[in-house]
Amino acid sequence: MRSRKESVRKLGYTQGTYDMFHIGHLNLLRHAKEQCETLIVGVNADSLVLRYKNKIPVVNEKDRAEIIKELRCVDDVRICDTLEKKVIWNDLHFDAIFIGDDWKGNDRWLQTEKDLAPLGVDE
Repeated sequence: MRSRKESVRKLGYTQGTYDMFHIGHLNLLRHAKEQCETLIVGVNADSLVLRYKNKIPVVNEKDRAEIIKELRCVDDVRICDTLEKKVIWNDLHFDAIFIGDDWKGNDRWLQTEKDLAPLGVDE
């Protein structure tokens, strides 16, 4: 059996809009941080949210990023203009990716799993 220390990944990544921040967001980030030494959080840019959700966030991207950055479970924050995790991996080389339960089984997530599997990314 591996100890908790041995099972912790070095660099974890998660991404979301985090508009109207709530306990589900916090639980996802806390859980992710428990599983990695460093957690980088991507905050979806306002323009990205408009493209894929067809709406403008209530809280602007700069303020959402600032809120996330202040959480003790978050080590770094990036404003992202793409949902393509392989593009983000090319920059960050994260070892693990974390998503909310609302995305599991979604076609986009299934494609993300296929894209990241050859890169050795845990989920």
